[in-house]
Amino acid sequence: YGVRAIDCQGRPFDPLRHRAVAEEPSEQHKTPTVLRQLQRGYEMNGRVLRPSSVVVSAAPAPAEGTPEKKACGDAQTGH
Repeated sequence: YGVRAIDCQGRPFDPLRHRAVAEEPSEQHKTPTVLRQLQRGYEMNGRVLRPSSVVVSAAPAPAEGTPEKKACGDAQTGH
């Protein structure tokens, strides 16, 4: 029938083929990269039948004591 599993682990996140259900901080992977597959997805003849449910990488949390960048329009600066 041409149904095949979607290969996703270690690949860049693709919202057309993957469904992100969680994020994990990672210094080793670019954001967002599929770290783990929780449920296999399938496609047939180039069309997604069911997207893969995955955990994707996120930027690591800033180290404690490191000042965070402030967004434009910050209330403290009045800009």
